[in-house]
Amino acid sequence: MIKLCSGCRQADLKRKMVTLTTTLVGKTYSARVPGFICDNCGADEVGDYELYAFELSVAKKLLDAPELLGQAFRYCRRTYGLSRHNYAHHNSIPPEEIRRLEENNATVGGRIRGPIMRSIDEAYNKLGYKPDISVA
Repeated sequence: MIKLCSGCRQADLKRKMVTLTTTLVGKTYSARVPGFICDNCGADEVGDYELYAFELSVAKKLLDAPELLGQAFRYCRRTYGLSRHNYAHHNSIPPEEIRRLEENNATVGGRIRGPIMRSIDEAYNKLGYKPDISVA
């Protein structure tokens, strides 16, 4: 199957390393991952697996920090694919508590942090490709 550029719909894609970047809680996380560039329009593209590996690696980096703020927790929760309600329900935590932490960007303690940390660690350890995340 020929991969087409999502921008111009041409089959002029060549392999190259692409830089992915996201900014959370005042810090910028970036990594170079395998991707494609379109010779026709110059657009960069990455596959779903590389994007997931990047997001999971950023989540791991956030969870390894001594302090986890609500905005970072929300990123980790969403990366793992859990809604606020599902996370609260599966971990016997009132959904309002999670909403308050995320919206106020408050420090997330062990009772709430622990389950997502274990889940992200497990998923991260299963990755075959782990991007090297730099923080600025």
